[in-house]
Amino acid sequence: TDASTTITQFNQPTPGASNNTSTPFNSYAAAPMFSVISGIYTAPISVSIFDLNLPASTIYYTLDGSDPDTASILWTGNDIVVSQSTLLRARAYLDDYIPSTITSASYLFNVNHTTPILSVISDSVNLFGPTGMFDNPTLDLLKAASVDYFDSTPDHNLLFSRKVGIIMDGGWGSRGNPQRPFRIKLDDGVLGEGPVMEPLLPDRPTRNQYSDFYLFNGGGNYMVLPFKDAVQVKMMGAGTNSHYAASRPVTVYINGDYWGVYDMKEKFNTEMFELYDGAIENTIDILGSSANYGFQLRAIEGNVEPFFEANDSISQINPLDSNFWTQADQYVDMIYYNDYIIAELWMNNVDWGANYNNIKIYRSNATNYRWRYCLFDLEY
Repeated sequence: TDASTTITQFNQPTPGASNNTSTPFNSYAAAPMFSVISGIYTAPISVSIFDLNLPASTIYYTLDGSDPDTASILWTGNDIVVSQSTLLRARAYLDDYIPSTITSASYLFNVNHTTPILSVISDSVNLFGPTGMFDNPTLDLLKAASVDYFDSTPDHNLLFSRKVGIIMDGGWGSRGNPQRPFRIKLDDGVLGEGPVMEPLLPDRPTRNQYSDFYLFNGGGNYMVLPFKDAVQVKMMGAGTNSHYAASRPVTVYINGDYWGVYDMKEKFNTEMFELYDGAIENTIDILGSSANYGFQLRAIEGNVEPFFEANDSISQINPLDSNFWTQADQYVDMIYYNDYIIAELWMNNVDWGANYNNIKIYRSNATNYRWRYCLFDLEY
């Protein structure tokens, strides 16, 4: 409270205003637990909800993916019989405590796929309507969600469950399709629960940490050759000096509804270059340019100014100088640059180059601070 040594917690932030009008709370109520974990089922199951609070809390739950509140179904102690695909979510309410975080579970019935299965749970207002991310695809609206990830074995074992942030991702050619592309932010500082420590991508057998990943819908080849990008990026990237994003197909359900097969891609981010290059975090710059951001080169991580400084330095080298390439290599890694140009031209990528579209550039201490162009978005 104002000018006081008393420290408490408030449910609603009031920046720029007095705290004295806010209701103080001791802490958060403990979140409920379920007797049955998320899974793929073929026969009815009975689910109990466990209250971890003393004194006992009041628990409300929903069955459709919506956020539970005091207007939702009251838990009275009777088992919940589930016989069809259901999203169970519950929250505890306790006097003098902030309502608990939401516990979520996916119970999917009679589904079977050769791919892993990703179940995404989020209140419908986060996805649709005036503030929904899917109905505002050009905006980067961060929303709260939970995910359950089941492996590709015949039994589809649960690999992990997480609270996450979800946000639209991809360019104009991707976001305008009915099957919206979006990113799962596992380690978001507000909405996430931390990275997943699992080898999610077969093409990256040594990688066991993912803080986020991107669900791609095929972009320029949506509903035609949706995995063309994945194939061509791997063809041109795996055998050359190129940074590229590995991926795998996953089947996605959103609030229990089938949303089709996506290409689950790793992101060009600080974590990727720390793991693959041994780069030090505070030395990493990642830049991007695309139609979605007005063809402006922008900093995804770090700063953009050093790239323009490098560009100016190269422009001052005499191209007739016999040491031109050696001097230019101080600023741009020419081995990587040559392979990048070869890959883009060999695949005849027409959605690149003009207006500086679909560009990603990276540098770090691991590259001796030389810039490297990254290979992506080859499907058009």
